[in-house]
Order: sequence, then structure tokens, then C-alpha cells
Amino acid sequence: MTTVASCLAALALQIPFYTGVILLMRLALALKLSAAIAVISCANLLLDLGLNAWLASFMGVTGIALATSIVYACSFFLLLAVTRRRLRRTQA
Repeated sequence: MTTVASCLAALALQIPFYTGVILLMRLALALKLSAAIAVISCANLLLDLGLNAWLASFMGVTGIALATSIVYACSFFLLLAVTRRRLRRTQA
């Protein structure tokens, strides 16, 4: 597989997570979870830097693309957990 094809394949993994992050981010803002968003964003930055360095060391530019997809997946699951917890509290 060429470098371009492998990069696009690694980046395509983020599409469902990216869409979910956008929707969950709007929900989190509506629920006034700005502090949680800030913490998650800082964690994403650190995770992205670490994964970029680690994956790029043996995968090259494809590793950077894969790191981006992994960060979006982690961001999605963190936002999902935070918003679900807030929604459960408001229903109780």
C-alpha cells in the first residue's frame, strides 16, 4: 500500500468519531460542561503529542494520521461518559 493510501485509510478511521465529537461537544456546551471540555481538550493535546511521537517513530506519516484517529476516538468516549453522567444527574 502506498503512503498516501495508508494515510487516508488511517484518517478515515476518525470519521465516525469526529462526527460524534461534534455532536457531543454541542451537547456538553448546552449542559454547561465547559470545565470538562477544557480538561478533555488538554488530555487530547497531550495524548496527541505522545502518540504522534511514538507512532511516527516506526510508522512515519501514517502514524501521525493514526494518532489523530485514536485521539478523536478517545475524545468521543470521554465526552460520551461526561455527558451521560450529567444527563443521569439531571434526570434523578
